[in-house]
Amino acid sequence: MKQRSRAAGQPVKARRARTVTPKRRKAPKAALGRGSAIANLQEQLDRRTRERDEALEHQTATSEVLQVIGSSMADAKPVFERIVDSIERLFACRQIAIFLTPGDGLLHMVAGRGIKMESLFAVYPLPIEQTAAPAVLGARQQVYYPDVLNGANVPQSLRRAAQVIGNFSDVLTPMLWERRGVGMIAVTREANTPYNSNELSLLRTFADQAVIAIENVRLFEAEQQRARELSESLEQQTATADVLKVISRSTFDLDAVLTTLTESARALCGAPSAVVWLRDGDVMRLRAESGCTPEFVDFLATHPVRAGRESFTGRVMLTGEVVHSPDVQADPDYNFGPAPKLGNFRAGLGVPLLREGRVEGVFTLSRPEPDAFSPRQIELIKAFADQAVIAIENARLLTELRQRTDELGRSVGELQALGEVSQAVNSTLDLETVLSTIVAKTVQISGTEAGAIYAFDNTQREFHLRATYGMDQELIDALANQRFGRDEPNIAQALAQLEPIQIADLREEAPNAINEITLRAGYRARLAAPLIRGEDVVGLLVVRRRTPGAFPQNIVDLIKTFAAQSAVAIENAHLFQNVEASLENLRTAQDRLARRRSSRRSVS
Repeated sequence: MKQRSRAAGQPVKARRARTVTPKRRKAPKAALGRGSAIANLQEQLDRRTRERDEALEHQTATSEVLQVIGSSMADAKPVFERIVDSIERLFACRQIAIFLTPGDGLLHMVAGRGIKMESLFAVYPLPIEQTAAPAVLGARQQVYYPDVLNGANVPQSLRRAAQVIGNFSDVLTPMLWERRGVGMIAVTREANTPYNSNELSLLRTFADQAVIAIENVRLFEAEQQRARELSESLEQQTATADVLKVISRSTFDLDAVLTTLTESARALCGAPSAVVWLRDGDVMRLRAESGCTPEFVDFLATHPVRAGRESFTGRVMLTGEVVHSPDVQADPDYNFGPAPKLGNFRAGLGVPLLREGRVEGVFTLSRPEPDAFSPRQIELIKAFADQAVIAIENARLLTELRQRTDELGRSVGELQALGEVSQAVNSTLDLETVLSTIVAKTVQISGTEAGAIYAFDNTQREFHLRATYGMDQELIDALANQRFGRDEPNIAQALAQLEPIQIADLREEAPNAINEITLRAGYRARLAAPLIRGEDVVGLLVVRRRTPGAFPQNIVDLIKTFAAQSAVAIENAHLFQNVEASLENLRTAQDRLARRRSSRRSVS
């Protein structure tokens, strides 16, 4: 009688094969009974022995897999290999394969044994819907296809495989975690070859063990990730604390703070180079860097960046937002000259330094490999950018405070000097003393090296040296021998404007005797203010400096004040001289009158 086969693709229940024994010649009933009983007992013993040996082999195989699971918590691959080794040893099969569905929509083959396995490995991964996985993982139980080539309800992917490598039977065991399919084990045999219950149970056990291995790896990786995140968080907190310490210690040293930020950013983000740009008008200029080659630094220092799409810094200026380019070679807008070659980078990140919504600078990092910066790394650089803004603002405020303090100190010094000059003007009529005091205070307060006061002689129509400060005797004698009138070009200009005239570099002035003398003495800049009394010019106040450059406006204003006091002193001296002369004339007239009266008495 012909045996009916189970419908293909249905869940499998194993059945025991019927034992057929050949017919024998009839024996006596007593002997026949004893022989039959012995044969039955031997058959049972053999069956139990086979079952015992098979169970022992299965237990040994599962125990070996468990040992591998225990020793390979970080990698499921050794577990998969041991499972396929055990199946190959215990099962009479053509192929064994383990597949995983990691959530990317593809079925990946991770381990296998058997014929034409290299060709099978080359085919995968495949889209899940093109494989038998949906039928198995959807049913969440073993599925058996006894005749893949000719059977019903066989997935087309299996049927195509049978057409290439020949017909076979296939049992597919799902790997389930919390009723969700994560993969399957496929075992093929010759077509219409059944599996007994022990074999099917062992395959399910292997599937469960594979799932345990996968979950162990997932948990291990999650724990490792948490440990890495904790370590990164600790490193970031330490780096942030270090930067804050530098900010507190380096109140006026902005470059030290920015350099520390770039060094910390490189270390925590795995970036070989980091740069901080600061705004200078409409462009960004290099201010601090770490890890850049000298050639790259020279290029950045000589190529300030304007807002635009050609560079990371320019894009940040343009948008005011974080700019991230995993590969500049694949970025059609990027065109910052030879920067990628000089800086040896492919990936770049730009983060704005924002103050009141305005981009005051840009923090950039770069890597040689085309790779994206992680969200945690981007958040870290944003935090560093905020710290850079704090440091910049602190430096600005402290610089302003220092400037105001310096200005206040100068103002106090100027007031004190003016008070001393006023006291000298009011306390003595000795012109030399007053003028010497004025020129000394002028040089000291103006931060110059030498000064002189010239008085105008109305009779000779020339300026004569009357007081000096900060000059040696040789220079004083040389200048004292020089005479110049109102027609000298610089003097004429000062008299015409009635304002101080400065020469930022004496080498650029037209040659003249006094200029040559002062240049030989090592002076490079001059500021001269006319001494004006009413509409008359009574002299000149001159200060000289050894470094070239324009004089600040506050120094110009100070010279005007001292020049006015000098004019007052000279005018007072002239008035005193006039009074003295008048008194002398009066005394002379009185003497003459007394002599005349005495002479008249004698005659009478």
